[in-house]
Amino acid sequence: MLKSHGMVLVPFILLLISTNMVAQKSVVFGFIDHDQVSKRPDPLHQFKLYNGTYNLGNKHYWASAAFTGIHGYAIAGIWLLFGLGFGSYMIYKYFHGNSATPIVDYPPSSYILMFLLVVLFTILAM
Repeated sequence: MLKSHGMVLVPFILLLISTNMVAQKSVVFGFIDHDQVSKRPDPLHQFKLYNGTYNLGNKHYWASAAFTGIHGYAIAGIWLLFGLGFGSYMIYKYFHGNSATPIVDYPPSSYILMFLLVVLFTILAM
């Protein structure tokens, strides 16, 4: 049992070490070089660059962070709406589905293909 965990643990540790060695900027325990703070537009200050640090109490920090990330928030909102719609459809089909609909048995190769696609998209997302 221990050997099977070792076969997974060793490549994982090597991956972590190699990733840290090739990283352009190393952030350890959340310490940030304040000379390299990102500059982003501040919509509350006539779109001049926000040069401050990460201050959660500053309204200019929140406005510039929200303005910079608005595209990601929009994509996440659309993704959430489609997910809720699909989930609602699946619940509806579960309770009101037609029992005369045949259950299709797929060959095992189709499951392997789906698994490989999930792995591929997961790797591409990194």
